[in-house]
Amino acid sequence: MKTSKNIRYDKESKLWITHRKRIYVYWYKFLQIAIQENRKINRQFYGGWGNTNLRFDDWWKKNWKRLFAKNPKPLVNTSTQKVKADAYKHRLKVYVLRKQGLSHKEIRSKVNKIKGYMINDEEHCRKYLMGAGRHLTNVCKGIFP
Repeated sequence: MKTSKNIRYDKESKLWITHRKRIYVYWYKFLQIAIQENRKINRQFYGGWGNTNLRFDDWWKKNWKRLFAKNPKPLVNTSTQKVKADAYKHRLKVYVLRKQGLSHKEIRSKVNKIKGYMINDEEHCRKYLMGAGRHLTNVCKGIFP
């Protein structure tokens, strides 16, 4: 896998995106959760996003150029240039496990077995859950992160 900034460049279309694709994956997944939970979503903002019931890669192929390509600037932007993909990944994972009914202790035990994850204590788990809650609230408004 490439590690340069060119991972944000599509040779075929000759277009750039502001962040790596995985940032948009987390935005999309948080949006799907908000929809599943029947949260009040800014339909005006997301009106142009198309069918959000699709798998991310299928949705991405249909929408990335219009929404996120720098042509000359993206239609949709993140709220910061300093994105933290690992934090979004951890918050999403912890939130999904909590929705499955697992306790903080069970989440910690399960998550710490996965490479790249480490939750030190229950307070750390709570912080991830609070962060996920903020993401969901912001996503509903059309803001990420």
